[in-house]
Amino acid sequence: MEQIKLKTFTAETLELLESNINEFLGSEEAANLKVVNITIKEIEERTFPNNEEE
Repeated sequence: MEQIKLKTFTAETLELLESNINEFLGSEEAANLKVVNITIKEIEERTFPNNEEE
């Protein structure tokens, strides 16, 4: 029976995320694992000025 491993990565930029994933995939911990799916969720907060006159 095969086992699964769920792993969550967070990073400030896509380049850092890519580096973190590649570092993990090259590690001993991931040596016998296969990547089945990678999903990227991007949450970006933006603030807009209040243009209403007081």
